[in-house]
Amino acid sequence: MNNQINMLPFLLEAFAENKNLHRDIDSLYMQDKYKFYRLAKLSPFYNHPIICEGDILRQEYGRKALGILMTCNDDPRLIEEVFKLLQKGWPYIYRLVEKEKSDTVDVFEVIKKAYKNREDFLSLPDDVICSILTVILFLVTNFGKKISPEAEKFVAEFYAKRLAFYEKEASERLHYKTITPELKKKVDALKKDVYDKVGVIKNFRDINPAKNEELNRLVEGFGLLFETEFISSPSLFDKLDFADKDIDEILAAYIVSQRNLSATEASKFLAAGIYIKYLLKAYKKAKEHYFKYNRETMFVELEAREKENNALKQENAQLRQRIEEQQQQIEKLKKSLETEYSRAKNEFAERVKELEKENEQLKAELEADKNELAALRELAFSLRQEPQLEGEKPPSLEEICQAVNSPAILIVGGHPNWQKQIKDKLPDVNIIPADMLSFDPGSLGTVRLVVFNTAYLNHGMYYKIINFVRKNKIRVCYIVSQNIEAGVKQIYQAFCDN
Repeated sequence: MNNQINMLPFLLEAFAENKNLHRDIDSLYMQDKYKFYRLAKLSPFYNHPIICEGDILRQEYGRKALGILMTCNDDPRLIEEVFKLLQKGWPYIYRLVEKEKSDTVDVFEVIKKAYKNREDFLSLPDDVICSILTVILFLVTNFGKKISPEAEKFVAEFYAKRLAFYEKEASERLHYKTITPELKKKVDALKKDVYDKVGVIKNFRDINPAKNEELNRLVEGFGLLFETEFISSPSLFDKLDFADKDIDEILAAYIVSQRNLSATEASKFLAAGIYIKYLLKAYKKAKEHYFKYNRETMFVELEAREKENNALKQENAQLRQRIEEQQQQIEKLKKSLETEYSRAKNEFAERVKELEKENEQLKAELEADKNELAALRELAFSLRQEPQLEGEKPPSLEEICQAVNSPAILIVGGHPNWQKQIKDKLPDVNIIPADMLSFDPGSLGTVRLVVFNTAYLNHGMYYKIINFVRKNKIRVCYIVSQNIEAGVKQIYQAFCDN
């Protein structure tokens, strides 16, 4: 088996997945980090999918373990350290294999003792099973023992199955190249049905907002979930064009997993799948960026700089010797230098005094500028006020209410008590509660002015209405005052300026 399948990627997986070993791996890695990184980078297993398919930590520690293991042949001390890692990470299994008196270790018996029974063991995730089997086999081999032909066959088949899964065009893995012609026909037909129902989806703007109301609510929910983690989905996806193969892969996954061709359900799955798939793409880019610029990636350059630094240190030592030889000459010049220093010090003190005076003058000028700026701001504010002609009376509250009592005005938000009071003053004005997320702004007639009461307003409601406002180029007014009269006057001012 060992001649046919290389156990190394599975051993790397075991070390990477065992978080109890990460601190020990870090400590060991830093002992000769440049060498470990260089050897790992040269290994064909550096980018093996088994260690690269997981999160950043799995990839990082898999590569660190690779560098350490690649160095073991040249450093027997490291072999002892590796066995310490195995003993710490899998103590019970380590003791069972080590204390086995027979030359042949019963793998299934070890598993049974460690994990109750074989069925419980086989119910574990594949990567966990692989890690356990690999640790057992590694220990068996290095303790000079062997396993039964039955166990060897089981392990070999298990390894081969996992490795086959990582082939670029493995049939077990769903991707565009493995979609059969029969499945492709179903995908094309389902895609047409979905597009007929919700519209053609080519980019993020096609689903945000979606043309289908039910799908739109689903997408809106996704957007709100992004907001809970302070991430904007438009910022991630807005400039992306969805590839046809990505759409096909999502729909293929739906058909294979759900086993139906419902356009309604498929459209929901497609929307969710788009978010998931392009989040995964973004995560892969983040991983690539991390490993491109992380500390290990810079080790080659750091090693060169360290060598350069050592050379500079040697050169510095030589210079020190020369400095010591010239010390006597320096002493002769010391007296003259002290005199020159005293003179320069006095000149410097005088210059400092001059600069302090200049600084005080600048402070006075700055303060004057601040006063002038404040005066200009007051002037600008007064100029913005509506001029009143001599003898002209401002409109009464009743006249103002008559002027703005129009269905062309939409008020969004505000406390229910405030909304009730303003409705009494302006009965024809449209008013939407602050948390009425199901409201469809398209149901409104011609709206000239949208008024947001920011003192009591749902975040999601704001973005829903503001998108409608931007699309239809409607004037917006923001009010924060809970005073009804002040609010009406502010609406009047905005409506008249419209």
